[in-house]
Amino acid sequence: MKRRATEKATFTNSTDKLVTLRQSAETWISATDGKAMALLGAGGAILAFAAFQTTQQTSSTLPFFSGIFFALFCCFGVMSCISSVCCLWPRIERKRVLREKSVQPLLKSPSVFWELADLDADNFEVHAAYVTDETYRRDQLEQAMFATWVAKQKLYYLKISILLFLGALLALFLSLLLSILYS
Repeated sequence: MKRRATEKATFTNSTDKLVTLRQSAETWISATDGKAMALLGAGGAILAFAAFQTTQQTSSTLPFFSGIFFALFCCFGVMSCISSVCCLWPRIERKRVLREKSVQPLLKSPSVFWELADLDADNFEVHAAYVTDETYRRDQLEQAMFATWVAKQKLYYLKISILLFLGALLALFLSLLLSILYS
Protein backbone atom coordinates (compact mmCIF):
# COMPACT_ATOMS: atom_id res chain seq x y z
CA MET A 1 0.00 0.00 0.00
CA LYS A 2 2.83 2.38 0.87
CA ARG A 3 4.52 1.69 -2.48
CA ARG A 4 1.34 2.58 -4.35
CA ALA A 5 1.06 5.94 -2.56
CA THR A 6 4.67 6.70 -3.49
CA GLU A 7 3.97 5.85 -7.14
CA LYS A 8 0.93 8.11 -7.16
CA ALA A 9 2.90 10.98 -5.62
CA THR A 10 5.65 10.47 -8.19
CA PHE A 11 3.11 10.56 -11.00
CA THR A 12 1.38 13.75 -9.92
CA ASN A 13 4.65 15.59 -9.32
CA SER A 14 6.42 14.46 -12.47
CA THR A 15 6.53 17.00 -15.28
CA ASP A 16 8.15 14.38 -17.51
CA LYS A 17 5.00 12.28 -17.43
CA LEU A 18 2.85 15.33 -18.16
CA VAL A 19 5.08 16.19 -21.11
CA THR A 20 4.80 12.59 -22.34
CA LEU A 21 1.02 12.71 -22.01
CA ARG A 22 0.87 16.00 -23.92
CA GLN A 23 3.17 14.68 -26.65
CA SER A 24 1.03 11.56 -26.96
CA ALA A 25 -2.09 13.69 -27.38
CA GLU A 26 -0.28 15.87 -29.93
CA THR A 27 0.65 12.73 -31.90
CA TRP A 28 -3.03 11.75 -31.97
CA ILE A 29 -3.91 15.28 -33.06
CA SER A 30 -1.41 15.16 -35.94
CA ALA A 31 -2.66 11.75 -37.08
CA THR A 32 -6.27 12.93 -36.91
CA ASP A 33 -5.45 16.06 -38.90
CA GLY A 34 -3.76 13.96 -41.59
CA LYS A 35 -6.78 11.69 -41.92
CA ALA A 36 -9.16 14.66 -41.99
CA MET A 37 -7.11 16.30 -44.76
CA ALA A 38 -7.19 13.07 -46.78
CA LEU A 39 -10.97 12.78 -46.33
CA LEU A 40 -11.44 16.43 -47.26
CA GLY A 41 -9.35 15.98 -50.39
CA ALA A 42 -11.07 12.75 -51.42
CA GLY A 43 -14.54 14.10 -50.67
CA GLY A 44 -13.87 17.34 -52.50
CA ALA A 45 -12.47 15.51 -55.52
CA ILE A 46 -15.42 13.11 -55.74
CA LEU A 47 -17.92 15.95 -55.34
CA ALA A 48 -16.14 18.01 -58.00
CA PHE A 49 -16.11 15.04 -60.38
CA ALA A 50 -19.81 14.39 -59.72
CA ALA A 51 -20.64 18.07 -60.27
CA PHE A 52 -18.72 18.03 -63.55
CA GLN A 53 -20.55 14.90 -64.68
CA THR A 54 -23.98 16.27 -63.81
CA THR A 55 -23.31 19.41 -65.81
CA GLN A 56 -22.46 17.22 -68.79
CA GLN A 57 -25.77 15.38 -68.56
CA THR A 58 -28.57 16.90 -66.54
CA SER A 59 -29.74 15.12 -63.43
CA SER A 60 -33.31 15.18 -64.77
CA THR A 61 -32.36 12.31 -67.09
CA LEU A 62 -31.53 10.11 -64.08
CA PRO A 63 -34.17 7.58 -63.01
CA PHE A 64 -36.18 8.64 -59.93
CA PHE A 65 -34.52 6.42 -57.30
CA SER A 66 -31.10 6.93 -58.82
CA GLY A 67 -31.64 10.70 -58.52
CA ILE A 68 -32.62 10.33 -54.87
CA PHE A 69 -29.45 8.40 -54.09
CA PHE A 70 -27.39 10.91 -56.05
CA ALA A 71 -28.90 13.73 -53.97
CA LEU A 72 -28.06 11.75 -50.80
CA PHE A 73 -24.52 11.33 -52.07
CA CYS A 74 -24.19 15.08 -52.57
CA CYS A 75 -25.62 15.86 -49.12
CA PHE A 76 -23.46 13.30 -47.30
CA GLY A 77 -20.39 14.38 -49.27
CA VAL A 78 -20.83 18.04 -48.39
CA MET A 79 -21.51 17.21 -44.72
CA SER A 80 -18.39 15.00 -44.65
CA CYS A 81 -16.29 17.85 -46.01
CA ILE A 82 -17.76 20.26 -43.44
CA SER A 83 -17.02 17.79 -40.64
CA SER A 84 -13.44 17.45 -41.90
CA VAL A 85 -13.05 21.23 -41.83
CA CYS A 86 -14.43 21.26 -38.25
CA CYS A 87 -11.81 18.65 -37.36
CA LEU A 88 -9.03 20.77 -38.86
CA TRP A 89 -10.22 24.07 -37.36
CA PRO A 90 -7.71 25.39 -34.78
CA ARG A 91 -8.72 25.36 -31.13
CA ILE A 92 -7.14 28.13 -29.09
CA GLU A 93 -9.69 28.75 -26.32
CA ARG A 94 -7.40 27.18 -23.69
CA LYS A 95 -8.60 29.30 -20.78
CA ARG A 96 -12.31 28.63 -21.38
CA VAL A 97 -11.75 24.88 -21.60
CA LEU A 98 -9.69 24.82 -18.40
CA ARG A 99 -12.28 26.89 -16.52
CA GLU A 100 -14.97 24.42 -17.57
CA LYS A 101 -12.83 21.73 -15.92
CA SER A 102 -12.65 23.80 -12.70
CA VAL A 103 -9.03 24.85 -13.27
CA GLN A 104 -7.97 28.46 -12.86
CA PRO A 105 -5.52 28.83 -15.78
CA LEU A 106 -2.27 30.74 -15.69
CA LEU A 107 -2.62 34.34 -16.83
CA LYS A 108 -0.02 33.79 -19.58
CA SER A 109 1.23 30.32 -20.39
CA PRO A 110 5.02 30.20 -20.84
CA SER A 111 4.61 27.71 -23.69
CA VAL A 112 1.59 28.94 -25.68
CA PHE A 113 2.84 31.07 -28.57
CA TRP A 114 -0.44 32.89 -29.26
CA GLU A 115 -0.52 34.15 -25.66
CA LEU A 116 3.10 35.30 -25.75
CA ALA A 117 3.13 36.81 -29.24
CA ASP A 118 1.65 40.18 -28.23
CA LEU A 119 3.98 40.83 -25.29
CA ASP A 120 6.78 43.37 -25.37
CA ALA A 121 10.37 42.23 -24.72
CA ASP A 122 10.32 42.76 -20.94
CA ASN A 123 7.00 41.00 -20.37
CA PHE A 124 7.98 38.22 -22.77
CA GLU A 125 11.12 37.60 -20.72
CA VAL A 126 9.13 37.53 -17.46
CA HIS A 127 6.48 35.13 -18.79
CA ALA A 128 8.64 32.87 -20.97
CA ALA A 129 12.21 32.86 -19.65
CA TYR A 130 11.97 33.27 -15.87
CA VAL A 131 9.54 30.54 -14.94
CA THR A 132 9.51 28.84 -11.54
CA ASP A 133 9.39 25.06 -11.27
CA GLU A 134 5.85 25.23 -9.89
CA THR A 135 4.67 27.47 -12.75
CA TYR A 136 6.33 25.16 -15.27
CA ARG A 137 4.68 22.07 -13.71
CA ARG A 138 1.29 23.78 -13.65
CA ASP A 139 1.72 24.90 -17.26
CA GLN A 140 2.57 21.33 -18.30
CA LEU A 141 -0.56 20.09 -16.50
CA GLU A 142 -2.70 22.70 -18.28
CA GLN A 143 -1.12 21.90 -21.64
CA ALA A 144 -1.68 18.15 -21.15
CA MET A 145 -5.33 18.74 -20.19
CA PHE A 146 -5.91 21.05 -23.15
CA ALA A 147 -4.16 18.72 -25.62
CA THR A 148 -6.30 15.76 -24.53
CA TRP A 149 -9.44 17.90 -24.92
CA VAL A 150 -8.36 18.97 -28.43
CA ALA A 151 -7.59 15.36 -29.39
CA LYS A 152 -11.04 14.26 -28.18
CA GLN A 153 -12.78 17.02 -30.17
CA LYS A 154 -10.84 16.25 -33.33
CA LEU A 155 -11.51 12.51 -33.08
CA TYR A 156 -15.23 13.22 -32.65
CA TYR A 157 -15.38 15.21 -35.89
CA LEU A 158 -13.18 12.69 -37.71
CA LYS A 159 -15.55 9.84 -36.80
CA ILE A 160 -18.50 11.84 -38.13
CA SER A 161 -16.60 12.69 -41.29
CA ILE A 162 -15.69 9.04 -41.93
CA LEU A 163 -19.27 7.85 -41.42
CA LEU A 164 -20.65 10.54 -43.71
CA PHE A 165 -18.00 9.81 -46.35
CA LEU A 166 -18.83 6.09 -46.28
CA GLY A 167 -22.54 6.96 -46.50
CA ALA A 168 -21.81 9.20 -49.49
CA LEU A 169 -19.87 6.44 -51.24
CA LEU A 170 -22.68 3.95 -50.58
CA ALA A 171 -25.27 6.40 -51.94
CA LEU A 172 -23.12 7.03 -55.02
CA PHE A 173 -22.73 3.29 -55.61
CA LEU A 174 -26.49 2.74 -55.28
CA SER A 175 -27.18 5.69 -57.58
CA LEU A 176 -24.87 4.28 -60.25
CA LEU A 177 -26.27 0.77 -59.82
CA LEU A 178 -29.87 1.94 -60.16
CA SER A 179 -28.91 4.14 -63.09
CA ILE A 180 -27.42 1.13 -64.88
CA LEU A 181 -30.32 -1.18 -64.02
CA TYR A 182 -33.06 1.23 -65.11
CA SER A 183 -31.49 2.68 -68.23
